[in-house]
Amino acid sequence: GKTYQARIRPRAGGKPLAALSPGHLFRFGGAGQLVPQVDHGFSGAWFDPDHEGEGFIVEVLEGGQAVIYWFTYHEDGRQRWLFGAGQVLGNRIVINEMLDARGATFGNSFDPGDVVMSVRGSLTVTFLGCGEALANYSIDNNGGHQELGRLTNVQGHECGAGVTAPAPGVSGSWFDPAHQGEGFVVQQTGPGEALVVWFTYDETGQQSWLLSNGSISGSQLSFPSMLQPVGGEFGRSFRPEAVSHERWGELTLDLDCQGGIASYRSIRPGYPDGSQSLVPLTRLQGSGCLE
Repeated sequence: GKTYQARIRPRAGGKPLAALSPGHLFRFGGAGQLVPQVDHGFSGAWFDPDHEGEGFIVEVLEGGQAVIYWFTYHEDGRQRWLFGAGQVLGNRIVINEMLDARGATFGNSFDPGDVVMSVRGSLTVTFLGCGEALANYSIDNNGGHQELGRLTNVQGHECGAGVTAPAPGVSGSWFDPAHQGEGFVVQQTGPGEALVVWFTYDETGQQSWLLSNGSISGSQLSFPSMLQPVGGEFGRSFRPEAVSHERWGELTLDLDCQGGIASYRSIRPGYPDGSQSLVPLTRLQGSGCLE
């Protein structure tokens, strides 16, 4: 049950590329512990308590596929989000290409043609149990790891419970085809409860992400207190105390299996009020919406 870590230092001509190069620090679970098989029960929000203020959304899909979103920051405290699709391999999710995006602007002026996506690195998440995982990453040649714990379960997809997903099964990713390049990740976390993370942009084309817990009544999901966290730093320089959660506004989603409407109202400059017509982008393995 031990955990091991290894440091890989980039070299050229037998010498480190930089004096006292920190290299890439990775961590691995040791042998001797029962290895889980990743399925939809590992879907949910995960975070490292030493990195409170950033985290990962895991979606395990049909066919041994998975998507992971990483809501984090640049080195200067600006918001950043990364995402990637990969494979489930035993107790791991392996994503060879983690991407980010930039260029589009928030609201009615959004133009999908302005979105520029770039491959930034790779990510592997190894699950040691229903509530414990190791994330090893290399992003922008900045390698490291985070020791993750579970932040949320998804109703109907609890780990190891073998329960039936709730109808209509709104947990998953949603987007407006006219806003391709941004979207919403929704998790039904309990009876009448939900979490949403909105990956979008600001008025200058820089990445922005918003999140909130909310309530469900019928087909309507209400998030009256959307927050916009800022101030973190990417990687090993991250300090939870530097993160501040700024109030952004409110969001309402009206969803069924076929699609729905997102309506929003912001109190922040540069984010005009508006709405989007949503269709599903992903559905969790075993979703109540799968035919």
